[in-house]
Amino acid sequence: MLEVRIGAGTEDAFARLLGVTNDLHIERVWPDLATEVVHPFMLAHSKKQFATEGRHGGRPWADYSQEPLYAAYKLMKVGHLDLLRWQKGGTFEQLYPSLTDPNHDLHIFRVGRTSVSIGSAVDHAYSLTTDTEGPFGEPSPGRDVLAMRPTHGKRLTTNMQRRLKQRLARRGLRIGDVRSNL
Repeated sequence: MLEVRIGAGTEDAFARLLGVTNDLHIERVWPDLATEVVHPFMLAHSKKQFATEGRHGGRPWADYSQEPLYAAYKLMKVGHLDLLRWQKGGTFEQLYPSLTDPNHDLHIFRVGRTSVSIGSAVDHAYSLTTDTEGPFGEPSPGRDVLAMRPTHGKRLTTNMQRRLKQRLARRGLRIGDVRSNL
């Protein structure tokens, strides 16, 4: 299993992060923000991570140069050496679809009081993120599947603030300048 948690420790801290004042209770809007803003953002982020083999998040994934036996096996079995991908679009690929398809059986999306957990319930997913021994006894370097640059976190916060501002505007209320995190 591989999971990333996004949020703040307390409702007050989270409300301050988003610029929410007493006009709005964060616990009333957070589930919608998580579903409408955070979830799509993380699905798109995951797709970009796979498309760039980790470069999008600022931590490029190590290639298979330390794993020549595994690389030869994978090339023979699936015909490519794309990192962390198996049978693209096939029934045996689990990690990529579980992190990019919200309807996949192994996709994780849980909304907490002031946080959201997003990830994959694939059994071996976490082991892919840590240095370990691969299936052929070779060292397998960890690959930070869901790495994010600080700018990604700022963009996500700004997107949440914009959504809140739109929501409040419909009710005749307002929050601070949404550009504060750009």
